[in-house]
Amino acid sequence: MQQKMFFSVGWFMVLAWVCLAGCMTGPPLFLEPGDPLPETLAIKPCIQKWSRHVQKHDRWSTVLDVDAVFLSWDVRMAILERTLADRDIDPETAAAMREREQQLFQGYVEFYLAVMTTKDEWNNLAEEEPAWNLYLVCEGEEQASFRVEEVELDPALTFTHFPQQSHFKKYYKVSFIRQPRDRALPLVHKNLSSFELLLKGFFGQARLTWDLG
Repeated sequence: MQQKMFFSVGWFMVLAWVCLAGCMTGPPLFLEPGDPLPETLAIKPCIQKWSRHVQKHDRWSTVLDVDAVFLSWDVRMAILERTLADRDIDPETAAAMREREQQLFQGYVEFYLAVMTTKDEWNNLAEEEPAWNLYLVCEGEEQASFRVEEVELDPALTFTHFPQQSHFKKYYKVSFIRQPRDRALPLVHKNLSSFELLLKGFFGQARLTWDLG
């Protein structure tokens, strides 16, 4: 299933920090709903520790450049709390928003991607026959993406929330079924040592790896 949608204000902050993400000391801790969250959920460190970057080169050119952020539970909550703080939202609506984030987290493993390719026709991840196919790799097994959505940035909010936006980049949300029927455990869980986002295409493969604490 593929479709286009507009970013909410909160998710602009997610990708804004993807391109600014730096290295963090030690692997991040995988949290689930019900686990204690840090007292202060600052967006920048959350995005930094769950962001990865990869390039694929062909001779002297870069054919693929990808920034990715894994939508972990703490990332989702940091963005949501910041969104609620910036808006006048009643408690009932806020509770519904939190419940919605929990449902999404428990149903899917999701990422946001900022992608640039040498040729425009190669930057088509949301099409039926994309130049690059996406897989989640857990414990040596590859799981194909369930849904890839191309995201259009709202021009009115671009300057404030995404000053590094480029006309050469496209933005996507990628979703994988968290627990396929043939698996006893979810694809990504607390006992996992690492997982990868794999892009396969005509020019080969590109991998983004998340090691877990």
